[in-house]
Amino acid sequence: MIINICPSPHLGGKPTALDAPNGISIHGGDWLRTRLWICRLFPIAILLSFVGIFLFGCATGYIRDYQPKSSAEEAIKETLISFETAWNNHNEEALLALFDEDFTLWVWRGGKRQILFTKGTFGFRLWEVFIRLRYLSLGEPRIGIKDNEARVYLPLSVDGRSHQGNFRLVNREGKWLFLEWEFY
Repeated sequence: MIINICPSPHLGGKPTALDAPNGISIHGGDWLRTRLWICRLFPIAILLSFVGIFLFGCATGYIRDYQPKSSAEEAIKETLISFETAWNNHNEEALLALFDEDFTLWVWRGGKRQILFTKGTFGFRLWEVFIRLRYLSLGEPRIGIKDNEARVYLPLSVDGRSHQGNFRLVNREGKWLFLEWEFY
């Protein structure tokens, strides 16, 4: 038995291949067109869902947006902001003032960890190390504090290129100073 409530525009109102498989057609052949439209839209919806999840999962805030959980984290946040500001203003003296006397900058080259800069050891100025790196933006940190040392892991952007920064800070006489920076 074939029931055709709204006759299909095809073949003078007789059921066609575009009508529902069980013979019942509410809008003639429109059910198939609607089904095809949904089938075409479904993969796009899935793709957009994954893109949204990826963007949400990868989104990080900025250092200035970070909400510290303690007064020590607040002081570390201020040190990181001072570092970012001194870098972006190309203020070498302000940067050096944030470094402990034993400060070491590590970089990864060819799969090996190498020293790029040690405060007071090399015969060149810090400016020469960073002459090509103009703009620094620090992301939202993860901070771990134990006694008078802290480890800070954060995403960072140098001249628009994404990197990861691992900092080790030490508290000297109530002031947080950079002891190590691993940059990759």
